[in-house]
Amino acid sequence: MPQYDVTLRDYWRILRKRKVIVIFSTFLLGVLSSVAAWYNQPDPEYRAVAKVQYEKKRSPEEAYIAALSEGDDLETQQAVITSYPVVERISQELGEIDTTTATEAQRTQAILRLRPLIQTSVDGVTNIITLSITHKDSAFARRVALKTAVVYRDHAYTARNAQILQTQKFIKTQRDTITRRLRRAQDRLKSFQEETQIISVSAATNSILRQLGAARDGLDRFQVVISSIDRLLEINRQNGAIDETALATIPPEEAGRAYGGLNNQLQAMNQERNRLLINYTELHPAVRDLDNRKGVIMTQMLATLKLQRGIITKRMQTQTQLVNDLEVEFQRLPELSIELDGLVRDVGIQSILLENIEEEYQSSQILGAEQVHEVSILQKPLPPRHINASTPTTLG
Repeated sequence: MPQYDVTLRDYWRILRKRKVIVIFSTFLLGVLSSVAAWYNQPDPEYRAVAKVQYEKKRSPEEAYIAALSEGDDLETQQAVITSYPVVERISQELGEIDTTTATEAQRTQAILRLRPLIQTSVDGVTNIITLSITHKDSAFARRVALKTAVVYRDHAYTARNAQILQTQKFIKTQRDTITRRLRRAQDRLKSFQEETQIISVSAATNSILRQLGAARDGLDRFQVVISSIDRLLEINRQNGAIDETALATIPPEEAGRAYGGLNNQLQAMNQERNRLLINYTELHPAVRDLDNRKGVIMTQMLATLKLQRGIITKRMQTQTQLVNDLEVEFQRLPELSIELDGLVRDVGIQSILLENIEEEYQSSQILGAEQVHEVSILQKPLPPRHINASTPTTLG
């Protein structure tokens, strides 16, 4: 059979002749492919990326031990980032679980949901760890990336400086406790001093002894006046007449103002009588009239003394009660002294303890300022981008 070679002209002629069929077939195939790609396209996913830097701070001893070991710090840190404690803390920060009411099963489920989203990698030969979060919700992916970086940084800081932080917490607790004890001791001392009016035992002793001496002297003076009045009344009872010499033994200032006035009148009459006796005898009418008036004054003085005796007796009772109260207060001084010394000593001890613990607290604050930060956030997550961004039309 004869053979015919098909040239490009023949192909072009066929395409021109069947161009409608070719174009329609191509268009139909593209539409069908686009529809199929649209129905089968995956859900859009977003990836948020954050970067942290891990810089190990080692003492010479730790560096020597690390040189002998075969472990990789960056691999270890990547495992720490996806560890249960860190992921659980991230879940708490995101509000996925409630720490106060969540059960162990709920905690485990939240961790298992969140843990596969966290992907870590090391940037080349650097000490930078990239945290990648892939999720359908771009805002959630960005939040998870940021919380992962922050929680990992805080976890590394706490783990590295746990002893320093615990020491600071203990010292602060002790400082607050001693401060409260010192305040209570000062309040007890203040209440004791306000109640007893004792600031110093020696000063209180001198004051009480001075008051007690003055009270006893006053009581003695009252007793002397009472004795003098009783002796005068007894002489008057025995003789039936008033003895002017006995009246002179009564101190006017102790016998009252009325007695003092009468005594002044009596002294004036005595002076007048002495003046009259220069020229007259005791039988002279003027002298005898003056003696009669003196008798009236002395009778009034005697009546005044009887009234004053009752007043002085009441004063003696009050003065005796004052002496007894002062003696009781003086007898209580040793007991109060012991109590006051104990309160003052307690305040002193608490003050010294507070001063010492304050020094320790300041030292811990200085030590805390030197705490090691091994992890720092280099890049916070930027707005996430699509990782499956092809369109159905392109696929078609």
